[in-house]
Amino acid sequence: MNIHDVIRDLEAIKKHFKKILQADQVDRSAQTISWHRYESGFSDRVSYVREYQRLLDRQQYSFLFDDSSFVQFYYEFDREGELESAKLAFYPAPVTCDDELEELIEDLAHCTPDIESILLEHIEKLESEGERPTNVSHIRLDYDSSVTTHCKAHLQFGGINNLRISSNKVLLPLTFMETVAAAFYKEHREDLLKKERYREDLKRAKRKSLASELSVAFQCYISI
Repeated sequence: MNIHDVIRDLEAIKKHFKKILQADQVDRSAQTISWHRYESGFSDRVSYVREYQRLLDRQQYSFLFDDSSFVQFYYEFDREGELESAKLAFYPAPVTCDDELEELIEDLAHCTPDIESILLEHIEKLESEGERPTNVSHIRLDYDSSVTTHCKAHLQFGGINNLRISSNKVLLPLTFMETVAAAFYKEHREDLLKKERYREDLKRAKRKSLASELSVAFQCYISI
C-alpha cells in the first residue's frame, strides 16, 4: 500500500458511489490524506448523538452519504512512502430507540444507581422535549506503526478505548466502503457488483491492503 493506492481508491469511491453521496471533503497535504479542515481526536464519554452532530457540523468527514451517515479516511505516510498511521471510520446517522416513557419509568425500579441517573436523564428529555435516546455508535479501524503495547491494527467501537479487536489488515478506502455498503447500502452494492469495473477495482483494493503484524495471541481477523 502506498499513497497513490489510497488516492486511486478515493477516486474510485467518487465514481462508484456518487449516487448515494451528497458531499466530498477529501483532502491531501504532502504525505497525508484526510479531509478539509481536519481535526484530530474523537469525543470520549460523550453521547453518540452529540459526537455525531459535532463532527457533522464541523464537516469532519471524507464522504457524506445521502442519509447523513459519513465515513472518515485518514492515512499518513513517511518520507520513504511507508504507512505510519491510518484511521478508517463509519459514523451511521443516529437511530432513535422505541422506548416508551412508561417502560423507562418501570425500569427505574430495577436498575443500579449509575444507570438510574442515565434513565432519569432520558425520561426528562422525553417528557420535556419528546427526545428519545439513540442506540448506535461509530466503528473505526486504526493503525499505528509505532505502537508496542497492543496490535498495530485494530477495530474499535465508539469511545471504548480499552476494547481493541486486533486485525491482520489495514484496508484501503474502497474495501472499507464495500464493507459499509454490504451492511447499510445493500441495494446500491448489488448494482455495483454487476459492474465489471467495480469488481476489478475492488479486487485490486483487496490485493493492495496492507498486512499487519498480528500476535498469535489474537484470533480476530478482518475478512476481505
